[in-house]
Formats: sequence, structure tokens, C-alpha cells
Amino acid sequence: MASTEKRERRPGDYIHLFMIYVVWATGYLAMKIGLTGPNAFEVFQLQSLRLFLGGGILTAIAIATGRFTRPGSREFAICVVSGLLFWIFANGGALFAVRELPSGFVVMAMGTIPLWSALYRGLTSRNGNGSVVALLIGFAGLALILYPTLPLGQQSLHVSGLAMVALVGAPVAWVAATQLQPYLRPRMDPISAAGLQLIIGGALALVLTEIGDQPWPSPPSTTSLLSLLYLAVFASAITFYSYVSATSLFPGDVVSAFAYVNPLVGVFLGWLVLDERPAAISLLGMVLVVASVIVTLRRDQKIPQQTSESLNA
Repeated sequence: MASTEKRERRPGDYIHLFMIYVVWATGYLAMKIGLTGPNAFEVFQLQSLRLFLGGGILTAIAIATGRFTRPGSREFAICVVSGLLFWIFANGGALFAVRELPSGFVVMAMGTIPLWSALYRGLTSRNGNGSVVALLIGFAGLALILYPTLPLGQQSLHVSGLAMVALVGAPVAWVAATQLQPYLRPRMDPISAAGLQLIIGGALALVLTEIGDQPWPSPPSTTSLLSLLYLAVFASAITFYSYVSATSLFPGDVVSAFAYVNPLVGVFLGWLVLDERPAAISLLGMVLVVASVIVTLRRDQKIPQQTSESLNA
């Protein structure tokens, strides 16, 4: 498994961090807009189109700049599995959940990705160094975030059981897919690897759309089309390329710091644009999750990591 390359930081490297810290959080708001209103896309319709467009952009750039890397059979198989995990179970699950829940609520739950990653390392590595107390606090915070979705009274959010399973499983699937990325680095350029995984994810989403026999909006609303373009260019092509690049440029704890920035950005945007007002108990849960992530990542800095973890929209 490849380790993070050590070299002097270039100014352009930090653009990758900005994209996954801030811009990626805006994707949840764009998802919500693209899935609501008349003539809006269905979940996997939007997902297939945005991924095909995003993957096509990255692949075209890779070819034009001479960075296109033809994958071997092993690399292609890894991209298929990671494309399924990233874009159907993880990001697709978040899309499914955001259709029924506020965008800020979903980004708060997705902020637990580093906690699931720390739990994974603790279970699979002899050097697992996650603080048990910090993890317990973080997952208690997740329970508080999800509390309004429980049928405990008139104040609860109305959400299907499938959406709840998708939301809880989404960060777990993202962590699993992240573990596969270092196996692509020795033989694939990051832009080619990112583009291929997006295209594969788009193909899988299209299959699900056809299986579901969902009618396509005719014509799609203007807001849905604008949302699609934003998701394809910024929340798919640019930010996913930044993610794949950042995992090889920065230590895992630096990449994972998105987890205590994304929720703040996502909740603020949901309030500003859609007038979403998360329950006080969910905001308390977000504070616990952010505190737990900070403690976990700082603790992880003391022991060299073999893998890194990240999010997205």
C-alpha cells in the first residue's frame, strides 16, 4: 500500500483541501434542489447524469494533458468495486436520504466518516489507536443527530426506514471505498482513476434507474438542470479529483479535517438558502461529533497512518 509522498508543499496543493473542506459541503444543498419541485430528477437519474458528466470531464482532461492511464484488469476491478461503494451506497445513499431530510441534517450525519474510519482501523490494525471514549462520544452525537427522525412525537421528522438505513450506511460505504484507493496509485494517474470511478458509478446508477423503470422528467426543470451542472462540474469532477489527489499529497488526518468543516458549511447553507432549521438536539449532536473527530484525528497524528479517509457530495 502506497504511503503519502513527502515533498515540499506547493500553493496549488492547498486548493484540493479547500475543495473538499468547503465546496464539497455545498453538494448536499445542490442535491436537495435537484430532487425537489416539479419536473425534478429522481435519485439515480440525477446521480447517473452527474457522474457521467463529471467522469467525462476528467477523462477528457486526462487525455488532453497526456495523463490518461489505461487501467489493468486489477485496477479496473478495484474501480468497479469502489465506484459501487462511493457512488451507489455512499453518495447515492446520501442522495436518497436528502430527498426526505434537510440537506444540513444529511451533511451532519456524513460528518461521522472519520469516526467510522477510526473504528475500522481499531478493528483491523494492531496499531489501532482510536480513543474509545472519543468514539463513544462521537457515535452518541450521531444518535442525537438522528433523534428527530425517530417516531417519538409530533416534532419528529417523517422519514422512511430505507432512507434511515441509507443515511447510516453511507459513511460506512465511503470508508470501505477509501481503503481501496491506495491500490490504484502505483499504476493510475489520480485524474484517470477519479474519472473512471465516476463513469462506472454513473453506469451503475443508470442500471438502477432502468430497473426501477422511473420516467424521466420531460423537460427537466431549470433548477434541476442547474443543480445537475453544478454537481457534475464541482461536486463530482473537481472535488473528487481533489479528494483522490489530496489522499496522496497530505496525511490522512489533514484530509479528514473536512469532517469538522463540512457540517458547519452544510448547516449554514441549508439555513441561508432553504430556511432549514435543524432541531437543537441535532445541533448538539453535531457539536459532539465535531469534538470527537478533532480528538480522534489529533490522536491519530501520533502514529503514522497507512490509509486516509475523506467524504462528498
